[in-house]
Amino acid sequence: MCSGAWDPTSKNSDYEFWIPTNYKGDKCVFGRKIKYVRRKREAECFNPEEYDKKLFVDQCECTEEDWECDFGFYRSPVNDSCIPLNKTF
Repeated sequence: MCSGAWDPTSKNSDYEFWIPTNYKGDKCVFGRKIKYVRRKREAECFNPEEYDKKLFVDQCECTEEDWECDFGFYRSPVNDSCIPLNKTF
């Protein structure tokens, strides 16, 4: 059985914090920064069936990168605007 979920920062813990990022590496995605507690990859243990997954949510401001371009458009790497794939539309 894994141990240390209550303190993932401890070196003896079988768990770690993980924060998902967007394609640019920003930790604020869709107006939220979510920090999960997950089992370390190298941990040789298992989670019990009744393991309650822990997560922490902080609100943050949405940015242009949180929105997708419409069908037929792509996001410009230069200025993050949506540009038609075929300019003959």
